[in-house]
Amino acid sequence: MKKPYFLFTAVILFLGLNLYAQEGGFPIDGSLIDTSLNGNWIDRESGIVLSMDNGIFTFIMDDEVTIMGTYTTAGGVIQKSVTHYFGGFFNLMVNGPMLDEVWYSLEEFTISLGGLLSAFGMNAKEIEELLDEFIELNVFPAMQYSLTENSIIFTYEYEGTETGDVYYRL
Repeated sequence: MKKPYFLFTAVILFLGLNLYAQEGGFPIDGSLIDTSLNGNWIDRESGIVLSMDNGIFTFIMDDEVTIMGTYTTAGGVIQKSVTHYFGGFFNLMVNGPMLDEVWYSLEEFTISLGGLLSAFGMNAKEIEELLDEFIELNVFPAMQYSLTENSIIFTYEYEGTETGDVYYRL
């Protein structure tokens, strides 16, 4: 069952990020943004929807916005960075209610995750190593992209092998 405050929270966060962008927080003037990427795109293999709008992206899984971030583009290369996680997304990943279903900044999310790991008996060194790895994952590798009328193809290196993802316009 969807919680009514989720939509309200998502709208407020979206408006806040747009205001932040307009105040110079990240470029929205098009100088580092390929506006032809704007829109909703789906990875048909995973069902994940990628929404892109002038430097802000969201991932949508099971009809829930799960991850938000920013992106820049230059010369056919896109660089994405995660800025926020929805607690319910983590709960889906671990198959149980572990975090409150609210938006967490990257810092808030790592602090909350560290607290959970500690409660499960991990020591401080193990938690620090795991969280360092997690933080590294929040900056996607720079990806080449090519755009057609109906699809975006992202290519990047993963574990020494070039791979890619295809998203189709919704």
